[in-house]
Amino acid sequence: MKKAETKESKSSAVKSSLILTSPRITEKSTTLAETNKYTFNVAVSTNKNEIKKEVKKLYGVKPLDVNIIAIAPKSVFVRGRHGVKKAGKKAVITVKKGDSLPLA
Repeated sequence: MKKAETKESKSSAVKSSLILTSPRITEKSTTLAETNKYTFNVAVSTNKNEIKKEVKKLYGVKPLDVNIIAIAPKSVFVRGRHGVKKAGKKAVITVKKGDSLPLA
């Protein structure tokens, strides 16, 4: 039983570290951060509840709201070749006024 428990806890720890892949630093996200909304790139398979739990675990701040936006794949033409930028998912996390998430 102990082996099964440790294996399960390790897999959940690995999964939780992959939920929020990186903060999304753009001009728009910087403007949103002034209104207590923070933007992150997230794994494609995650949902709002998993993101809320991960933010609370990593930053110790309870999110008020989580909005998820799907990023569509885009066609690109570079150096005479056609290609595709991969699709993804981003999350906009709203926190209570006075709370903040240290991104840098």
